[in-house]
This record gives sequence, C-alpha cells and structure tokens, in this order.
Amino acid sequence: MAISQQELVEYQKKLSQLSFDDKNNKIVCNYSNKFIDFDELKKIRKTHKLPLSPDMLFINEEIKEIWFVEFKSSSKQSINKFKIKRKILDGLIVFYEIFQNYYKFKKYYFVVYDTKETYEEQVLSGFSQKGIEFDLEEIEGKFLDKVFTDSSENFIRKWSNRFNIEFIKDKNE
Repeated sequence: MAISQQELVEYQKKLSQLSFDDKNNKIVCNYSNKFIDFDELKKIRKTHKLPLSPDMLFINEEIKEIWFVEFKSSSKQSINKFKIKRKILDGLIVFYEIFQNYYKFKKYYFVVYDTKETYEEQVLSGFSQKGIEFDLEEIEGKFLDKVFTDSSENFIRKWSNRFNIEFIKDKNE
C-alpha cells in the first residue's frame, strides 16, 4: 500500500483546516500553508475501524525527518494524556503500513496547544515550566526521537526557523 510523493499532494490541507477543532469551533494555527492531513491519509488503509492518529504529517526528505503534529484547542488541564499517547502509537503503526521506506528517518511528534488560558489556568497547568508535557517524555527515545509540546506561537516560530517556512495568515475564505 505504498504511496508516492506526488499522490501526497491530494492529501494536503491548509494549516488552519488541519488545526481546526470542530468541537470547540477554534482554529489553533490560522495559516494558509499546506501540509498533509494524516486523518485523511489513513483512510487509504480501507479498514473497518480507523485508528486514532495525529492531525498533520510533514516529511522532510532533505534532512530525513518525519513530523507528526497534534493540535489541541482545549485548556492544558483537559487534554487527555492517554488519548495523545494512543494517537502517537496508532499513528506510527498506520504510517508504517502506508510508507515502507522511511525507517531510517528521524521521527518527531509535536503537540501544539492553544494558549488562550487565564493566568490561573497557566499557573495551575505549570505553564512556566519547560520540558515535555502530558507525560509524553516516557515515549521519547523509544518510539520517537524527540517529542515537543508547545504553544501555537512557538510552534510557528520554531518551524519557521527550522524549515525556513514563511507562514502566511489565512483569510479563512
């Protein structure tokens, strides 16, 4: 069930679409840059029950990296840690069922959350603490090379620098 780079283009969506939370009616990253919609891509497996998966996939062939990205618009306290871990593990399994030739690539996972929390929520959730959140440090080095958890603003800044991407605000047409 291999898929080519050319076929991946049809699975791309704007970041504003990928990061849209229909439950909370929020966009976490309102940009028009396009990336792979992993939730759509996994449907090519034609299984009866679809596993959980991250929202976005980014494959950088030049530097041999695979990035899985999950967007969360709810407050950090309400994020289900078990569900995120399950999305990571299910997503890796699905990825390798679709792509067989990426075993030597480094794999990264980035949980991007909306920071529109009150000061009390930030203090309660340990907003000022650095490091990996949601107990994801236990999978780093085992299934993934590195795990990141950060705000949408920092995600955009870090990706702009790392991949030399100019993020363009979406007009949401």
